[in-house]
Amino acid sequence: DVEQQAQELKKNGIVATILKTKVKDRKEYLMRPDLGCVLDKDAGKLLSALGAADNNIALVASNGLSSIAASSHVTPLIKIIVGGLQKEGLPLAHDQVFLVPNARVGLIDSVGDSIKPTIGIILIGERPGLSSPDSLAAYLTFRPKKGRVNAERNCISNIRPPDGLSYQAAGEALLLLIKESIRKKLSGVGLKTCFELVS
Repeated sequence: DVEQQAQELKKNGIVATILKTKVKDRKEYLMRPDLGCVLDKDAGKLLSALGAADNNIALVASNGLSSIAASSHVTPLIKIIVGGLQKEGLPLAHDQVFLVPNARVGLIDSVGDSIKPTIGIILIGERPGLSSPDSLAAYLTFRPKKGRVNAERNCISNIRPPDGLSYQAAGEALLLLIKESIRKKLSGVGLKTCFELVS
């Protein structure tokens, strides 16, 4: 229930705007992955009206392939992430998060084309496995825009306490990636290599 999720975030002082992809229903989402990567006309207009958010962090959340993951973990994880960004003085794009049902990871590039953040993050339900139907992942992309590929993204997966990664650990790892991505001006394989060199 994306409306309920937006209200829960509002109670915690976090503004959440609901956007839509070009997906019409769940069946089309599964059959047409490409449509989950693109904002619909109204959402595109809304973001364009907000304008560029350079030097900001765009935070998007979607049910993706697991609505259970989104309903269970998105709200508490967003609270951790937003709190961490505030402590580090890293501004959230337009002081809000975006909730987008039926999105794919590539949707962050569509968002990036509209508001041009420095960092784009999408929290998204992962493909359910036999033992983990509620796993959430966080993908980070430096300067998200059309044409980015998955090798240019960093992923933190299996966020699903108590059996997987905790919200706190996921938030701390994501914050570290954000700071390093801004410092190195890249994300994905290149950023992972930088971490390996200093570890």
